Amino acid sequence: MAGTYNLTITGTSTSVTKTSTLTLNVLNSALNAPVLATPVNAATGVNSSATLTWNSAGAAGITYDVEVATDAAFTNIVSSATGVVGTSYTATGLLSTTTYYWRVSAQNTCTNSTNSSVFSFTTSSCLANTSANVPVAISTGAPATVTSTLMVTAGGTVTDVNVVNIQGTHTWINDLTVSISSPASTTVDLFDQICNNQDNFSVSFDDASALITLPCPPTDALTYKPVGLLSGFNGQTAAGTWTLSVQDNANQDGGSLTNWALELCVNSPVGIKEHIFLSPSMVYPNPTAGLLNVQLGGEANEVLKIKIVNTLGQVLETRTATASALIAFDLNAYATGIYHLIIEGKNAQQHEKIIISR
Repeated sequence: MAGTYNLTITGTSTSVTKTSTLTLNVLNSALNAPVLATPVNAATGVNSSATLTWNSAGAAGITYDVEVATDAAFTNIVSSATGVVGTSYTATGLLSTTTYYWRVSAQNTCTNSTNSSVFSFTTSSCLANTSANVPVAISTGAPATVTSTLMVTAGGTVTDVNVVNIQGTHTWINDLTVSISSPASTTVDLFDQICNNQDNFSVSFDDASALITLPCPPTDALTYKPVGLLSGFNGQTAAGTWTLSVQDNANQDGGSLTNWALELCVNSPVGIKEHIFLSPSMVYPNPTAGLLNVQLGGEANEVLKIKIVNTLGQVLETRTATASALIAFDLNAYATGIYHLIIEGKNAQQHEKIIISR
């Protein structure tokens, strides 16, 4: 029967007895296709760092290959991994408001399974914002706290926050307390002096995660429930400076914070709604291969600000023009994908999702 067996070999002579313990892995000669678990098929509102889980395909010695694509035929694979140990994988860097397809296969040294059934999920409209204020050195000197900041320009009220792709190096991870602070100075601990003398970190945090206990070291790039509640930020203003703090509680060991990002979901600012303009702007063609026309609406002689923003929340272009003007944007230099057009007036704001497709 397939499984892992511990064997004890005993050798005896007239003067001494010796024993040795061995592990025997008996592998399956045939493997069933993995059964996908979460996100459930056709799930919506999935985070742009999506943790995918499935059921085990058998006993010992099994690894998995995972593929995520924008089409059910898997001709455009955007995230993948081979030789995954365990039954979960986090696909990062996914676009907002986009449908993805995923499948998993299993293998051991004897055989391979067929692919699993194909599941789909659609990511939420929330935007990912990645900090450019890295790397930040964590000193080997006296205990100290280092910080990295992220300026969020998107307005509105926070409805959900996830802290994702926190990556860095540090010997003796038990020295560290990592927290996130909002522009309103609310602070939530993400992890606090976990493990022992293990090194480094690569992890994400989401209140809704089913994973509670971080591994040692926390380097599997999966999404876990934080020590504090990120829902403590709900209702606050998203715009402003967010700060990730790394508190080193001991001397001698050091390292570096190399990456972190926020996934922010917001409601429209109070008093401002999409298409609140009495005469809204028209955007065409959309999708576009590169050239985009914006026929501005707004009140007579009103000065409007027009911004092109990527899914990281970074402002790529800003222009000003008066109401009723026709503005042309050349987007040929930008990669295919989803962008946001924001038109701001004196008392109103209009948002449009722009798709560049070639």
